[in-house]
Amino acid sequence: TATNVAIGFIFYPKGYTPKYAAVTELMGDDAELDLPPNTDNIRTDSYLMITKPTRLLSLAPHMHTRGKAMCLEVIYPERSKQRDGSKVETISCINNFDFNWMMVYEYATDVQPLLPVGSVLHFIGWHNNTASNKLNNDPDNWIGYGQRSIDDMSVAWVTFFNLTEDDFQQAVAERKAKSKGNLSAKVTQ
Repeated sequence: TATNVAIGFIFYPKGYTPKYAAVTELMGDDAELDLPPNTDNIRTDSYLMITKPTRLLSLAPHMHTRGKAMCLEVIYPERSKQRDGSKVETISCINNFDFNWMMVYEYATDVQPLLPVGSVLHFIGWHNNTASNKLNNDPDNWIGYGQRSIDDMSVAWVTFFNLTEDDFQQAVAERKAKSKGNLSAKVTQ
C-alpha cells in the first residue's frame, strides 16, 4: 500500500529573529513510579514552577498500558486574580487515556493559558493495574518505570513560550476585553 506524506517548511527570512521561542519541557517523575499489583486509581503528582510570564501552547501526556487519566492544573500565586478568582484551575483533563492514541493537545490561540510569574503547573496521573484494565497483561505484577510497553510511565510534555511582563499584561487585558465584549453581546441579544 502506498502512503502519501506531505511536509511543509516555512523558513524565516535571513537575519530574522522571532519575538518568541517555544520551549517544550518534560513534567513527571518516572523514577518514583510505583504501581502495586491489583490496584486502581494510583495517583502520581509533579510540579513545574513558572518563573517568567508564560503562554501555554500544548500538553502531550504519556503513559503506557496501565495509564488511565491525566490532568493538568495551574496553582496561581496569591497575588493574581485569574478568571473566577480561584487559586487552582484545571486547564486540561484527559479522562480516558488510550495508549494506542498518543496525542498532543494544542490550545486554541484565544484560550491558551496565560500564566503569571509564580504560578505552578500541577500534573496529575492515574493508573489502573487491575484485571479491569483490558490492556493490562499481568495485574498480579508490580510495575515501575521503564521504556518497554510492559513497564509504565507518567509524564507529559508542555510546550510554552515566555513573555515580557508588558506583553503578558497586554495579552491578559485583550482577553478580558474580548470576554466582556462576548458577554455584553450575549446580554443584549
